[in-house]
Amino acid sequence: FTGCGSDPGANRLSQEPATTLPNGPASPHPASDNPASSDGVAAVPEHDTKEGTMAELTLESVSVELILEDNAVVQDLASHSPIELIVNDHGGKEKVGTLPFTSTGRQDLAPARVEKGEVYLYGSNSLVIFYASEPNHWGGYTRLGALQDPSVLDAFIGSGETTVTINFN
Repeated sequence: FTGCGSDPGANRLSQEPATTLPNGPASPHPASDNPASSDGVAAVPEHDTKEGTMAELTLESVSVELILEDNAVVQDLASHSPIELIVNDHGGKEKVGTLPFTSTGRQDLAPARVEKGEVYLYGSNSLVIFYASEPNHWGGYTRLGALQDPSVLDAFIGSGETTVTINFN
């Protein structure tokens, strides 16, 4: 689903074996990316945001506040601030790009649903910005936060390559 190098969506599918999820499609992610309880449902903790903890996320020249989670990955990303990367459309629901470094402290969650404006780390180096709300069947995510105004994403849906900057200062 995500990859490394200049095309974030090109390499990952061919490098990892598929895993069939209960009542869902085959996942291109290995089973280890889909932590689940004995009933096959991934355990996803409640969102742990700190009120007032924000970063500025800029898509091209449009800025929006990113309400941050309180977790080790957010702390790690903040230590690399500002972060600039290129994201591309993927699957008609998200923008995905490769960070210029590998992050530590990932949680490998499988949220049952993703919402427009949510921002996740996938694996240890892929940033995912969802521009559609829908059920989710993938694992390997760490929630970074959510955009305060997700409607800013509307101008970037299907626009292809987009420069994103995240400033934690």
